[in-house]
Amino acid sequence: MKASARHALRWTLALLVLAAVFAAYLNPELAVDLASRVWACF
Repeated sequence: MKASARHALRWTLALLVLAAVFAAYLNPELAVDLASRVWACF
């Protein structure tokens, strides 16, 4: 695999992960649940 193809694959994966995170935050209950779990660690 060429370096440029690997670079494009990494960017594509990173963008997919970011899109999944932003889509998850469209559900308010999930955002509140995650915030509560993080806060419980402190």
